[in-house]
Amino acid sequence: MTRNDEHLEKLKAAEDWKARKILIALCADAEISNKAAKYLDDMNRRSNTLETLHPKRKRSPSPELSICVQCEKVYSKAANTEMLCQYHNGELEPDYGSRVWADHDQRCHGTINSDYCRKEYPDGFTWTCCDQTGTGNGCRLSRHQSDPSKNKRLELDEEASEVSASEEFEEDDETEESDDDGQEEQDREREEGHRVKRRKM
Repeated sequence: MTRNDEHLEKLKAAEDWKARKILIALCADAEISNKAAKYLDDMNRRSNTLETLHPKRKRSPSPELSICVQCEKVYSKAANTEMLCQYHNGELEPDYGSRVWADHDQRCHGTINSDYCRKEYPDGFTWTCCDQTGTGNGCRLSRHQSDPSKNKRLELDEEASEVSASEEFEEDDETEESDDDGQEEQDREREEGHRVKRRKM
């Protein structure tokens, strides 16, 4: 179990009032605050929709709404039976040839390859997993998932990292082999030089 998994288990077991106070403290960060408020609005809207569709349904003591850790959308656990979750498993890379950056001067407008630009100008970026722009729908499909430890997007990212790491190791091995070959060649040249000197003597 990773340290992050341990933290998640602690948070899951925390009492509601403690979790609420932690959330409020974290919301001192404007970005987290905006995201939390959006989640709350989405959950309220979805909850109202469910009550309208099923006015006579008895409320469950356990909330049936959750937030997907893959696509970040609010969903109903009862309706999570289809491949409704769309997400990307790659990274957003700058598309410097995009018209979005035609008048963008990094010296005064800021660095293009930044989280800020990814958020504000998603059309100026492309996903490495499918070459879609940053506003493109997810290229992967699955059921919604609320448990961070079962986040398929992260699993795929880790697999990609492992592949990348293995490729780097292969390159290192090839470099070492090349260095060894070069060393052997130098040794042969030195030995040949010694032989020539002995003949002259």
